[in-house]
Parts: sequence; structure tokens; C-alpha cells
Amino acid sequence: MNVSSIQTPSRRAIRSYESNLAPSVRRGNLAEDTQEHAYLRLQIHATLSVAYYKTALRSSGKLARVNLEAKGARIQIGRGSGRYHASHANTAAGLCDNRRKQIMKEICKENAVTPRKKRILKAKGFSERQLKQLVKTSLSNTKFKSLFNKVWSKYAQSIVDGTTLNLVANGSTTELPKQLNLQCDGRLERTTVRKQIPIVFKEIMQGTCSPETSTKNYCFKIQGYLQNSITELKERIKILKDLKNMFAASHPSLTTAQVAELKKAKSKLARSSPGATKAKDNLLKNLNKFIEGNKKSFKSLFKKRGSETRNAIDEQIEYYKTLRSYAKNELKGTQMPPFEQLIGNYDAATKSFVPLTSTEMKDLQMKLLRPAELDSPPPVSSKPTMPRGKSVRKKLF
Repeated sequence: MNVSSIQTPSRRAIRSYESNLAPSVRRGNLAEDTQEHAYLRLQIHATLSVAYYKTALRSSGKLARVNLEAKGARIQIGRGSGRYHASHANTAAGLCDNRRKQIMKEICKENAVTPRKKRILKAKGFSERQLKQLVKTSLSNTKFKSLFNKVWSKYAQSIVDGTTLNLVANGSTTELPKQLNLQCDGRLERTTVRKQIPIVFKEIMQGTCSPETSTKNYCFKIQGYLQNSITELKERIKILKDLKNMFAASHPSLTTAQVAELKKAKSKLARSSPGATKAKDNLLKNLNKFIEGNKKSFKSLFKKRGSETRNAIDEQIEYYKTLRSYAKNELKGTQMPPFEQLIGNYDAATKSFVPLTSTEMKDLQMKLLRPAELDSPPPVSSKPTMPRGKSVRKKLF
């Protein structure tokens, strides 16, 4: 893999684009870019689910008590520019697990490499000879670790660390507006996805949830979040438009009903929501002053702050409209296709996708778990470019 790394203060390795992997890209059509970004989110989850499936299920049928933790993304390909961020599509970026350490302990304790472990270890590059060496009773703990670490790096923080899958799924980004990345995607991850990711992938690793079922559940959860966001933003826009009408003309004072409506609006707008902008903070501050100052001299207060408040309302309405358009485009891209379209083969004769057989699915999993250095290096161009106006969606593998 021909990529150069730049270490950032956040300890995320940002790699410049020097290969044919998807970099941080922008086509110029924001709606299509956003929909592609949302669809890629499903595609990555499906692919990761295949890679992780039953890796914590023992050959005896017992479940390994694997521990998972969602940390910050450790790798990023490409940079943002201007008001655009390099946005990850993978909501499981930075997922860590202890399966590697567990496998080492299991081999030492049982003095055997069981069939399921053997498949994983062979995918990682262990030869038959090395597997036999691992179970030698005469092999000291130091020699065992040395042999194991030589093939499967001790620095791997997850079962997919060091793979091409990890580089593509956890590193590739799309240039999207800062507000979309921080407000829409950021809130999606904080409130809906990230806390559940360790639980979701633990079920996949232990084989209690299939890749297809997990991807469908994941899709429905994101759809629900986006639909709720669109509804909430629509409600907030209506509240702000009603407030704007209230401040459309000077009144000597506010009626009791208007004060109650103002307090209600302030309470709703103060809730955690997409669009926590400086304009919103100023708006809430002004609304509070109007509520508190109504009994004293509303007319004077209106003259002083009425125009400022109307401008803040207009600015926040436009901001919410922008966020709503982002959410609508993400929802369009978050439509669950047949699973074979995400993980399957394309049959040119019937012009349709067909599901992988059980054997093909296992073979795909082993390819996904292979270290990147064991894969054939991709072709490298001296000046990689991304043609404008063409789809950037890649078939991951």
C-alpha cells in the first residue's frame, strides 16, 4: 500500500492519497455525494459484519467472552478543504477487540489449534509449520509470543487491524460540508450508533446475529434517526417562523399568551439539537431578555433588540433548512437494498445480484481478514485524479 502518514495532534494518522483506494473525494454534486456517503455506510457495515462473523465462536460451540470498545478513528485517508471535512462513512471506525489475545491464551491452555482458530490464523498468514510450532509443549512462553507476534502483530487493536478492509472501511473519507459532518453525522454517532457498536459487533463475533440481519437492523436504526431529525427540524423551523411573526411589528407589550408561547419556544429551542450555532445562542439570549423585560419596558427593549432578534431568527431558519436538506439526502441514500447487492456476485446473464454460497462467504471472510501486505499491491499512478461528475462508489473487494 503506497500511502504516506502524517501524525496529527489527535493521534489519527492522516494518509495522503497515493494509491487507487478511495481518497477524500468531492464530485461537486453535494446531493449525490451525500447519498453515496450514506449508502457507503451500509456497505461498510455489511462488509465488516462478514469479516467479524463467528470469530468469537469456539469450535466446541461455546462463546468466547470477547471485549469490544469503540475508540476514536485511528486512520484517515485524505484531508478536508475549506469548509469541507474529510467525513468517515464508517460509524464503527476505531472499534477495538481482544480476540487476538484470547486466541493466544486458548492455544496455550488447550495445547491445540481448533478448526475455527486455524481458519483465522491461516488467514493472518500462519503456515502449517508455524501452527504446529505453536502447540509444541516444549515451546516456552517467550518463544510462543515471539512466533505469534512475528506473524500477527502485537500492536493490532482489532481482528481487522492491518488489513486492506481496515484501511478502506476505517480510513476512506468523502469531502462533505462541516455542518453535515459535525451536526448530522456527529449527532447520529453520539446519540444513536457509537454506544451500541460494541454490543452489535459482539453479537456478530459470537454468531448470535448474522451479517444480513445486523445490516438490516443498522439500516432501520439510521433511518429512524434521520426521519426523527427531519421531523424535529421541521418543527423548529415552524417555531422560528411563528416567533418571527410575533416580532414583525412593534407592540407596547406582550400578551400573557404570547409570553407563554415565547417561553415554550425558548424551552424547545434550548434542547440539544442539530445546529448548535452561535446564532442560536444569541437568539436564546435575546428571547430570554424579552421574557424578563416584558413587564418593565417591552417597547424600549423591542426597539433595541427587535431587529437583532429577527436577524438571528432568519439566520437560524436558514441553518435548520440546510441541515434538513442534508438529512433528507442521507435518508435517500439509506435505503436497504437486497443483501446480495451489498455482499454478493453480479450475474451478467440475468443482470441481477445473487447471494454468495456458504463456501464463498467463508472464502470472502478469510480474504477480508488477510493482512494488507499479503494482498497483491494495487496499481499506482504518478498523479492520481478523480474525474468530476463520475461515481466514486467503489466495490470494496
